[in-house]
Amino acid sequence: MLLFVGLVTKDVQKGRLLLYAQNIFSMNDAISGALRKLDDLTKEEKLAVLAEVHQTAHKALQVLEALKGDDELQKCYDWLHPSDPWANHNAAQDKAYKSTAGSGKSILCSTIIENVLVKIVKPPTSAAAFFYFDFKDPAKQTFRDLLGSLLWQLSNQNLAASSVMKQFYKDHDSGKRQPSLLSLKNALVSVLKQFKAAYLVLDALDECLAEERQKHLFDFLGDIMLLDPVHVFATSRTETDIEDYFEIETSCTVNLNESLIQNDIMSYISSVLETKTFKIFSPEAKALARDTLYKQSHGMFLWVECQLKELAECVSDAQMIAESKKLPLSLEDTYQRILKKIPEKHFKMIHYILQWIAFAACPITMGELQTAMESQQFIFMTQAF
Repeated sequence: MLLFVGLVTKDVQKGRLLLYAQNIFSMNDAISGALRKLDDLTKEEKLAVLAEVHQTAHKALQVLEALKGDDELQKCYDWLHPSDPWANHNAAQDKAYKSTAGSGKSILCSTIIENVLVKIVKPPTSAAAFFYFDFKDPAKQTFRDLLGSLLWQLSNQNLAASSVMKQFYKDHDSGKRQPSLLSLKNALVSVLKQFKAAYLVLDALDECLAEERQKHLFDFLGDIMLLDPVHVFATSRTETDIEDYFEIETSCTVNLNESLIQNDIMSYISSVLETKTFKIFSPEAKALARDTLYKQSHGMFLWVECQLKELAECVSDAQMIAESKKLPLSLEDTYQRILKKIPEKHFKMIHYILQWIAFAACPITMGELQTAMESQQFIFMTQAF
């Protein structure tokens, strides 16, 4: 297309069309008038062609600038190396869609995030960022992890915010120096100020290390909540320091006590008992199991999920009724019962697996665990010889 535009522009500039017409026609007045009109037409064509060339060049420049900006932001990302909150969010949403128990507050948090992203945030004037503290992942337990993740998420949501991020990167020798906590915090505050409204959703404050909460997190929350554009929503289990902080510093707290959760637990129990896993049982047996689970749950989704898995192994109404009458009273009792069901011949290997899970420097994958088990089996065989 550019080649074609170039040729047309060249021909128009040389006036070949006008010269051709003059050679054919005489200087007759009528012909002169026609030539003037033709000259006007060629000027319009020339302007149209130049306008098109300018527009094409402008679009190409925009593309190049966007590619350059993306490259700079990628360098910022590689430098900060923030943890990915979407893994936790997607897992919580999957549980919400499947009515799976065990992560009640995370499901609540993920639902709120979805509503904020879809119904409230209007880019680029407003933005949202979120973070899931996670006791299973050391990369999601510290104040630095929180700051890096929020800063990266928000800096991608409008040009002014991304400019702050890029300048922050350049101020640290283009990524050759790691930022201090104070500089990360100041950069995040600067980014937040680029929006008319910013919504921050934080899940499981209790899973942030206690020392990090008391030394950094609470002061940070107090500071950003004073900023006009910032709205903060956080969830947590009951911990003394967190409870004391929320009572003093926050404008609104909601205690999700047992009475508020029980209806959800009943809905979950009923939905599971109606699946094909429980189709062999009579309505009477399932009703007894449902009522017993509901009365003994005390707001614990995970406890209910564990008991339903046990009941699913029953093979008759009589067995299901008997099991429903001797359910463990707590999660600790449930775990003890699970461990007691392990065959003795597997004790050594299970102990080895639990050691890996408990003391791994970071969350261990199934593939890594399988490799560890295979190496240990080799050691067992070598010792036997």
